[in-house]
Amino acid sequence: MKKYVLLMLVILLFIVVSITGGCKAKNTEQTAPQQEENETTQEEIQNPSEEDEAVEPSEEDETADKEEKTDEQPEDESDDSQKASEKQDSNEASSLMPARKDYKWTYSGFAEYGHEMVLESIEKKGNETIYTVKGSVFDLSDGEANRDFSFTITYTAKPGVLVQNVTAGDALMDTRFKDLELIRAPFEKGNTWTQKTKDENGRNITLRSTITDVREENGQKIYTVEYKDTASNYYEKREIKEHVGVLSYEKLYIDKEDSFPIGYYIHYPGTGYKNNLEINAYLPKTGTQLIYFGYAEYGHRGVLKRISQTSDDAIYEFNGVYQDGSGIEDKFTVRYYMNYLKGTVTEKVVSSTRFNTPEVNSKLHNLVILKTPFK
Repeated sequence: MKKYVLLMLVILLFIVVSITGGCKAKNTEQTAPQQEENETTQEEIQNPSEEDEAVEPSEEDETADKEEKTDEQPEDESDDSQKASEKQDSNEASSLMPARKDYKWTYSGFAEYGHEMVLESIEKKGNETIYTVKGSVFDLSDGEANRDFSFTITYTAKPGVLVQNVTAGDALMDTRFKDLELIRAPFEKGNTWTQKTKDENGRNITLRSTITDVREENGQKIYTVEYKDTASNYYEKREIKEHVGVLSYEKLYIDKEDSFPIGYYIHYPGTGYKNNLEINAYLPKTGTQLIYFGYAEYGHRGVLKRISQTSDDAIYEFNGVYQDGSGIEDKFTVRYYMNYLKGTVTEKVVSSTRFNTPEVNSKLHNLVILKTPFK
């Protein structure tokens, strides 16, 4: 009996060992393919194919490309910025001169000195604008002096600088420095620069130039600039106004006995565009009562006022009342349109309580009543 029980235990033990060994073998077979698959995937990740590299560039390459593009971009922006800056500087220098030709300047000065000049032409060359001015010094000798009173001045507006050259004639008070920089950007008080030039005798001159003051007059800036010779006591001083040019000039006159300042300054009533000056000379006084008389007891009165004005045109309005003996003080309004570019004055009756069609006396409507030149 004991032998039988022992035999049964041995058989059960053998069965358990056999089953356990079979399970381990099966698990090993199932695990191996999965591990092999994982190992293959890792190799593919670590060593991508050439085709994948061509299609999908690495992040480093993308970063490098971006850096190259970034390096190129500022160069273009820098060029554009420089061109814009030069254009702005050129416009800034040009803003110191009149906007169109036929501008007239009149100056009075030391010891009854005076001269007048006219802007003959404006020429643009690249980033430069050249203003050619011709004028004459007032001849106080009535033709007895054997001198050339005519002169020519060239102003050149370059990026950030306005340059003056004086040629012809020997009566102009202004010094004939060659390529004299009248003003240099930045157009700010305290800006100082050194310039080398030559006088009319060809001597080398070094000037230390400074913008000593900046102020405004009727919304236009006026710059005061001093020019001092570094080798002597000689100096010059100018006031330069936006859209006008040189307002005043002063220099130190030096002779063997003494030295003192001389110069000239703008005469505003004789300064402006020629058509403006000629037309405005015929305007009656504004803001005061004006009375007119005519045939057969005709008369009217009224006040002239300015509606608007620019350097190119202006509008004036006359508000009048009839005083012709009828006892009926009918009212009327007439406007005068000045076109300074064309040099014309056009009259237009705007309203009248006496006539259905706005009229005053003339049957002609919108009539050009004046046109320059008045010769």
